[in-house]
Amino acid sequence: MPKPAVLSQPEAAVHLKRGFDQLADLLAITLGPTQGVILNDSKNRKEPQMLEDAATAARRMIALPDRREDVGAMLLRHLVWRVHEEVGDGSATTAVLAKALLSEGTKMVAAGANVMRVLAGMRQAVQIALEAMEAMAQPVVGQEQLAAVATAVTNEPDLAWVIGEMYHLLGVDAYITIENFVSPYLERVYLEGGFWPGNLVSPYLITAHGIQRAIQSDCWVLLYDDHLQSTDGLAHILQLISEQEKQNLLFVAHQMNAEAVTYLVAAHSHPQNKIKIVATALSVGGESGRQALADLALLTGAEILGGVAGRPLASVTLEDLGTAKRVESDKNGLHVIGGGGDKRAIRDEIEALQTQLNNLDARAEEREELQKRLARFSGSSGVLKIGARTKAERQVLRRKAEQGIKAVAATLEGGVLPGGGIAYALAAEKIDPTSAKEIEVQMGMRAVKNALPAPFYRICENGKKPAPAVALQQVMAAGDGYVFDILRDCIEPAQVAGVMDATKVLCRALETAASGAEMALSVDVTILKKTPRTNLGYEP
Repeated sequence: MPKPAVLSQPEAAVHLKRGFDQLADLLAITLGPTQGVILNDSKNRKEPQMLEDAATAARRMIALPDRREDVGAMLLRHLVWRVHEEVGDGSATTAVLAKALLSEGTKMVAAGANVMRVLAGMRQAVQIALEAMEAMAQPVVGQEQLAAVATAVTNEPDLAWVIGEMYHLLGVDAYITIENFVSPYLERVYLEGGFWPGNLVSPYLITAHGIQRAIQSDCWVLLYDDHLQSTDGLAHILQLISEQEKQNLLFVAHQMNAEAVTYLVAAHSHPQNKIKIVATALSVGGESGRQALADLALLTGAEILGGVAGRPLASVTLEDLGTAKRVESDKNGLHVIGGGGDKRAIRDEIEALQTQLNNLDARAEEREELQKRLARFSGSSGVLKIGARTKAERQVLRRKAEQGIKAVAATLEGGVLPGGGIAYALAAEKIDPTSAKEIEVQMGMRAVKNALPAPFYRICENGKKPAPAVALQQVMAAGDGYVFDILRDCIEPAQVAGVMDATKVLCRALETAASGAEMALSVDVTILKKTPRTNLGYEP
């Protein structure tokens, strides 16, 4: 274990920036449609791994050999990965912007400006740019535009088209899960109604043997908030249902022991018994399990028995049961279609969930759970099945699908902007440093204004386009909504070229980059406690 070292200014800033810039330069080569590839040669792999996205490349980076520089690299690594986790795209953009903002801010401070006043000006300018981009945003209309956004993220047209189709059909509240597929192509399944993770308690309840699923129509629904450990009360329930016109039952509990399962299977299979049963055990427990049952109760109109309520099964009346037009259950979970719950109460819950989502920060851990619950009530769930010829190819496609889904979801939420870095350049035009009274605040605003075109310049550099400043002037002169298509070397409307970026992604990248640059600029002392590996370290 090395001795701790303390670095003060100016040494701390110099080495932090050097490490920050090293990682930013590495990640910057992955920006744009003509992106480069990073070859990761790890001792834990038989062959080098090709990395095409900034987030994965940053994640593979463990340390720089100089621990003074490693602090800056790890700061940027954290920023880049955070953007990737939140919106699925924008990692390379974040790195390029962060480096440019730090570089411009450092120049202002080196010129003698007070760092705190410069940072105040930078914050003002970033806010102006964010507001400008949000004002420029256009809604996404149709499958083609959604697919264009996904293509910009994944560089996989076939995958992007499927993602665009799924969101086009399922809508803004879509909840899409990803599964591996045995065949070497992509497939999608649309799940009508709500979905709950769980498993069919016995294969003897399967009715559709080709797909290994239990399917019943016009069902009564019974919900049990506990572990069903005996057959007490089951005879009463079956007798109650046998007296009704419809005699199918969905029985949902957290767990069911062998005795209870055997009893239900026997009732389902008895040749003289018309009752058909779908029995499902939920795979989530604790608070999540109780919430899952509560959602199922709202959708179907069923009362929750057992558990805290303490209602035994022997006391069940017909009013305690909910209804559903169709239920399907297999080893993966339960689908309920056409629940008989109160429609107004369901609409109120949908509005409440939408409000909660709108009020949540994009980084909040509970966002996914709320989106899943919203999809249950709105009937907008789907499964994207990833198939490929090799395991490695499937893993790459799956990772790209995750990024594409996040980016398209962000697009539906916040609209789109002209891509290729042009949106930042347009936003920079809205920043007027002279609007601030203090010279040092003006310097901070000018730093942001100068840094915003950096993604456009880097895309041109990656595409071997000479004189990027001239190209930017030509695009700006063409008017709002035009972009430079680096692949075809021409200026076109963004929607014609298919070069569009999600507003939410661009805003999040700028916010995060500015936050990182601010942290780096405001550091006075760095305390070093660890020694990086002796070479450029990458994890497998």
